[in-house]
Amino acid sequence: EHNSGVFSVAFNSDSSRAVTVSRDGFWRVFDTDIRYQAGQEAQVLKRGEWTVLKGASADRVRLAMSPSGGSFAVACGSALKVFSSEDANRDFPELPNVHGDQPIQVIRYSPCGRLIATCGDRYVRVFRNVPEYHSQVIRLGK
Repeated sequence: EHNSGVFSVAFNSDSSRAVTVSRDGFWRVFDTDIRYQAGQEAQVLKRGEWTVLKGASADRVRLAMSPSGGSFAVACGSALKVFSSEDANRDFPELPNVHGDQPIQVIRYSPCGRLIATCGDRYVRVFRNVPEYHSQVIRLGK
């Protein structure tokens, strides 16, 4: 249900959550833990915006979701932004020029979801996944 072309989709480890990012600058997190045979459809759980994506070219956008589905990371060119899947209103800082002027080519989560790695130049950069911790706190409060 985006208003423009979808750049990418990613799933968590058990496929119960999915995230999409679109050329219109918006992202959506879906509950995909459904029974298609019973006529259920995926439901949008959260939605938000990262204006950097507006008008971007698909070859410069990367997307990954944490194994738990508590966070997801989006790269557009050399910028990286990590979001909490549980809190669309919490704005974690954008990380510009992660690999200098080189675009981010790959985003990967560690199996535990605590770390995010990117590569784009001759180096791998590793980041602590703060939005994942934020999502865990929200889930514990429910």
